[in-house]
Amino acid sequence: MNEKNQSDIIRSVLERTRLFADSDPDALDSLCEVGALQYFSDGEIVAACRDETPKATGLWVVASGCLETSRIWASGKRVVFGYQMSGQLVGIVPTLDGLPLSLDVMARGDTVAVFLPRNEFLAAIRLHPSLSLGMLALMARRARLDYERIEMLSLNSMRAIIAKMLLFLSREALSIQDGEVAVPFKISQEDIAGLLGVTRQNVNKEISWFIREGILARRYRGVSVVDPDRLIDVAGGEEPLSEAAQATLFAPPPKAFRTSD
Repeated sequence: MNEKNQSDIIRSVLERTRLFADSDPDALDSLCEVGALQYFSDGEIVAACRDETPKATGLWVVASGCLETSRIWASGKRVVFGYQMSGQLVGIVPTLDGLPLSLDVMARGDTVAVFLPRNEFLAAIRLHPSLSLGMLALMARRARLDYERIEMLSLNSMRAIIAKMLLFLSREALSIQDGEVAVPFKISQEDIAGLLGVTRQNVNKEISWFIREGILARRYRGVSVVDPDRLIDVAGGEEPLSEAAQATLFAPPPKAFRTSD
């Protein structure tokens, strides 16, 4: 791939990312000059916790696939902090505060990302106020969603929480096969337990209920959504999130869920 093609792809990815969508053209030009496309295979470690090498000092913008942020504690317990998919970012906090990564970053499924080195990204922020305003708005949205997530975990049943999480992960589905919406990467019950901070046994109990009800189906190393309408009903039946949070986290892609729409 020549430099022009790579620059065009980077620009296309950034323009589809909410943080950069309203940036002025000069700001995008600056980022395209310093950005680099990176390709990762399923399970590949992108960067490790406390890694201070140049390859781990910057911001990843997910173009396709998924980046998982997680941490394994001394006890051996694995906690998943999030799955960042197309248009989302990884590495914001260490990029801004200059400290090392506090989490491991791993590719889930084949993943492509744009990497923006920290020093060059900060230089672009200083030169272009539109980027600074975009970062402030992004941090505010993330804080608001954190509050909503705490509320969701506190006020909803485990069944509704899992339903909302599956809707969130399935929103990146690119196609429907035989009426099913597949989660775009293989997610195990251990992954779900790590993301929600519960035991695998609790997750297994609820997943089994969804399968018995014909809402989900077991697939190799994961699940597929068989009845999206009912999954939405379960997710929205208890203490639903605010409209803003639902629009950000759980908005289904066109023609993916409510087949009657």
